[in-house]
Amino acid sequence: MLEGNSIGKIPGKLRMKIAVTSTPSWPYIRRGNRCSYELAVYLAERGHEVHYITTKPGSVRREKLQGKVHVEYNPLSGHPVLSKCKIHFVETFTLPCLRSLLRNNYDIVQTTFPVDAFAASLNRSIRGTPFVHLLYDSYPLYQATALSKLMFRNVVRSASRLIAISNFVNVDLRKHFQVDGVVIPLPVDTSRFSPAGEGQINNAVILCTASLTVSRKRVNLLVKAFEHLIEKRPDAALVLSGHTDAATNTALLQSVHAKARKAISIIGVGQERSLPDLYRSAALTVLPSVNEAFGLVVIESLASGTPVVGTRSGGIPDILDDPGVGILFEPTDGPDELSEALLRGLNLSEDPRTRLRCRQHAERYSWNTLGPHYEMCFHEVLEKKGLHAGSMRLSERKRWFC
Repeated sequence: MLEGNSIGKIPGKLRMKIAVTSTPSWPYIRRGNRCSYELAVYLAERGHEVHYITTKPGSVRREKLQGKVHVEYNPLSGHPVLSKCKIHFVETFTLPCLRSLLRNNYDIVQTTFPVDAFAASLNRSIRGTPFVHLLYDSYPLYQATALSKLMFRNVVRSASRLIAISNFVNVDLRKHFQVDGVVIPLPVDTSRFSPAGEGQINNAVILCTASLTVSRKRVNLLVKAFEHLIEKRPDAALVLSGHTDAATNTALLQSVHAKARKAISIIGVGQERSLPDLYRSAALTVLPSVNEAFGLVVIESLASGTPVVGTRSGGIPDILDDPGVGILFEPTDGPDELSEALLRGLNLSEDPRTRLRCRQHAERYSWNTLGPHYEMCFHEVLEKKGLHAGSMRLSERKRWFC
């Protein structure tokens, strides 16, 4: 699973002072920033001093979360002049993030987005503090504006190490910048999810939690495939839980015949806390996306004991490498082929061994499994630098943690 410049044996446990930065704060956007927050919590629980630097509407605010993580929230600027200069308001986080980094003498900085990573690169040029950047998507995402593109190129050149969340992202990094990252998948808090007990599974319910409005998620293909499936499985039902709007909902439902339309429920994105129940009560989850950098929903579903049908594209096949937990279909397949994959997925879900297999497979992506690899990455960077906490050598550190 860990390929590219993979890391090996976890080193001795030395306490570090770590800044974890993220432009948007959890829970406003999922994926990269959620991982950054959970990483901050994980590192604090391991005994490190962790400062989480992020953004939130309002004034600057500092607090301590879960009694362990020092959090600093910074407001973003939305002045009209910035728009005229083609500067996105999110990009204004660079200056407050840099101020926060300069206020403390950190051993290392973990960044999540180009904006906060650019601040860390400036901090490194001023103070020499190394930083590790998490690549949570492929390169095209980082070209939203000319400034973000410039920032990202600087980050690739100046980061002490780059972490790619999948082989797909690492290949993209190599293609555009001729450099390799360390491939460490995004961990998932698997303790939030659990398989259903007897009688809690809706035997023919298919769940999709992808955005309905993003074309590469291909929910329209799924809806057409479901129209074919229901002719073979009249008891099947499709639940769509993702970002959407009224026009999208109407277009999707009008694309299929009345029988299929009655069996489709569009419930919107819902609350984060409702996801575990959605996954565990479904017979099958499907992610029909192409060029998906990773696929957190795949891990979340597996952690709930629910098998997954996914596209053989992006980071999805890295996860669904066991036919006992999921079915892959080709990105060039049409509704007929996807319908067949869904039928096979429903058959797989009826195997009494599947739920346990899925849960065990998901543990490969838990924080207990992958968290130490992030920690080791920091240790390797500091050992390469030869310093730890100012000018003290790693070998002279005396404070250990459990």
